Amino acid sequence: MLTRHSRSQYVSSGYNTIMPIEIFIAVLVASSCIVVLTMSLLVTAVYFLARVNSMERKVTRLEGDLSGLIHESHGLVRNMQQVAVRATRAMEDVEQMTRIARGWTNRADRMVDVVAIVTEPSMQIASKYLKYGSGFLNGVMQVLLTRGNKS
Repeated sequence: MLTRHSRSQYVSSGYNTIMPIEIFIAVLVASSCIVVLTMSLLVTAVYFLARVNSMERKVTRLEGDLSGLIHESHGLVRNMQQVAVRATRAMEDVEQMTRIARGWTNRADRMVDVVAIVTEPSMQIASKYLKYGSGFLNGVMQVLLTRGNKS
């Protein structure tokens, strides 16, 4: 039954099976490698799970912070919209006041023109009358002064 090898090179496994020592060592090394690989994978999986849990906590905390920030941002946007509406109303009011002021200015200019048209000829006439009146008064005064000197 045993050929080429002596009986000392075979290993008995307890079930009356005999295998060569090289195969036994190869199976032992392979099973050891599988055990080491399994242990490495378990350690890596535990480390990975710890990292995932840590990241989950950070994301949850960040989500809470961001929800507050988003809420504040919405409030700021609402306030900015209200400010923009108020500024638009103020600009419309300023434009309306400018239009009213221009209308008043135009009316005042027209009234000045009308007053100038009405009063200019009468002022010219009054100026002529005053000139003639002052000449008349000068003449009367000279007559009175010369009569007063003769007496």
